[in-house]
Amino acid sequence: MLALSGRQCNLFCVSLAEGDRVTFDVEDGPKGLQSSNVVKT
Repeated sequence: MLALSGRQCNLFCVSLAEGDRVTFDVEDGPKGLQSSNVVKT
């Protein structure tokens, strides 16, 4: 389980409610790890 705060928007810039699920790929970007292909399921 990942604990995320709003400050980690460089990794997750999607609006989530409790219980929402997402799938994503993690890539090594210019500022470190970043997500791509984020899909709310």
